[in-house]
Amino acid sequence: MSKAAELRLAKRMARLGTGRDIVHLEIGEPDFDTPDNIIEAATDALHKSFTHYGPSAGLPQLRETVAQHVSETRGRVGDLKCHPRKFIPRLRHSE
Repeated sequence: MSKAAELRLAKRMARLGTGRDIVHLEIGEPDFDTPDNIIEAATDALHKSFTHYGPSAGLPQLRETVAQHVSETRGRVGDLKCHPRKFIPRLRHSE
């Protein structure tokens, strides 16, 4: 990415973040070291051979946890039940 493009992107992201505490990881380099718990989790995952892409529908444990959270927090007195097969987690990115 050219310097001019980086500058335009940084300005746009700054406008989006006005009034919010946002850590932008998509451009530049963070101004903090990686926290120890992240380093330990990444190292542990590597030792357990989590070195390949996960399932395209998302890891089952993630889907189950999110479905449970949605069911407990988004329903009126817990009447909304979300099943893990009813959604697919997606990540957003920019290049």
